[in-house]
Amino acid sequence: MKRRIRAVCRTLASHKLDALLVSRPENVRYLTGFQSSNAYLVVTAAGRSFYFTDARYLAAAERLIGVGTIVKLERDAFQCIKNALRGHAIRRLGFESEHLSYNRASQLMDTFGQRRTKPAGSLVETVRSIKEPEEIAAIRRAVRLNERGFRHILPLLEPGVTEREIAIELEFFFITNGGEGFAFDPIIAFGPGAAVPHHDTGGRKLRETDVVLIDWGVKVQGYSSDLTRTLLPPRMPHRVKEVYQAVLEAQQAAIECIRPRAKLAAPDRAARRIIEAAGYGEHFIHALGHGIGLNVHEPPTLAGRANGTLRSGMVVTVEPGIYLPGRFGVRIEDDVLVTDGGHEVLSRLPKGLRTWG
Repeated sequence: MKRRIRAVCRTLASHKLDALLVSRPENVRYLTGFQSSNAYLVVTAAGRSFYFTDARYLAAAERLIGVGTIVKLERDAFQCIKNALRGHAIRRLGFESEHLSYNRASQLMDTFGQRRTKPAGSLVETVRSIKEPEEIAAIRRAVRLNERGFRHILPLLEPGVTEREIAIELEFFFITNGGEGFAFDPIIAFGPGAAVPHHDTGGRKLRETDVVLIDWGVKVQGYSSDLTRTLLPPRMPHRVKEVYQAVLEAQQAAIECIRPRAKLAAPDRAARRIIEAAGYGEHFIHALGHGIGLNVHEPPTLAGRANGTLRSGMVVTVEPGIYLPGRFGVRIEDDVLVTDGGHEVLSRLPKGLRTWG
């Protein structure tokens, strides 16, 4: 925790901040190792940290948090924080503008003064994008459990089963096998639903001619996994095979681009070139991937217009797709670790042409 707090401290000077108010629960957990439904953390450029939580969590926080000063959070949270920071020369306080609502940010600026507060974007998320060994180990465990869940539900894919029934069975499997539940609402899509990238899992029954797209993830020790597999109908039309092969080749080309110092845009562009050459460019309608960790979506973003480079320790999804509205869609997704020497695909589920029946 001290190392993580020091990493955040080093970013404050470049943003002309004397301190950062951390409000996003995942970021507070990352910097303290303690989870609470009502907490703030202030990290100062001088290396001090102040953890604020209410009476429900105070005793546990005092026992489990090994760094900084712990303060009981009063009803007026921002005034309580201001009082605790008196005497620490906080002239400019940054806040997580992508997390605080407009109303809460306005209250913060009223308390500290508008000229003494500054939106600070995603400073902690940037630090979090480089995963430590124990974080990578947790993600590996989440991926392994995710794979077990997929194998568990495969025999249930028979005509007449509903999307929602598959989702319920998958969640039950995770909860009873050491998971903390879904990392996000799973996408179980049959037939035309697979052509909608963020399809709402519903009551559609599986038909013999349906493509099946499953996008699912589980949390283990707070860390997420995120995989997608597409299963073809027992009688595979040629068009479905053609689309599947294009997506698979696109994913493989993208993964080969992943290495330290590679541009974030490079994998997306590599995948898009393959899909465009196959004649389906207009049907690849989202970015290639994103970072995963305590959140299922976090920096970096793999997209054609993304700025920046990949760094060793990042874990990203690679998930190209082709979606033919009203017909079917194909997406293949794996979790990939950027290593010193290149990359490691963390997920091991087969990706060749496969039917659900």
